[in-house]
Amino acid sequence: MSQHSIEAIAVICSILIILVIQSNNVNNGVQPVAVSPERHWFEVVPQVEEVLGGMFSQYNGVTIDFNPEPTRLILNTSFSPSTQSVEESLNELIYAANQTLINLGDIPEDESYIIVVKGGNEEELVRHVFNYD
Repeated sequence: MSQHSIEAIAVICSILIILVIQSNNVNNGVQPVAVSPERHWFEVVPQVEEVLGGMFSQYNGVTIDFNPEPTRLILNTSFSPSTQSVEESLNELIYAANQTLINLGDIPEDESYIIVVKGGNEEELVRHVFNYD
């Protein structure tokens, strides 16, 4: 065997070893995780909870409903339709929730969503649709 043949075999073996190592690194490496379009809603919920919980004693928590679209942010409260000045309080609650979402800036501007307020008996008291089309 000539000197050039031995060198050519060494180069080919080196290339094959590098390709095998790279292939193993790709197959065993961390694959990028697909980010859910709903992810941004889960990131803002703790801040919404904090703001609304500090402003309204009747606020009991938030639920997010993605299906069917558009996304619904459901604010659970102890309000009842017979509560004095309930309409004004409901409007303030929706305004505070929406302003919190806007201030956080995590909701895509082209996404529509609905804020729903439910009372103590799970009855829907009011809803407002926010469109950014």
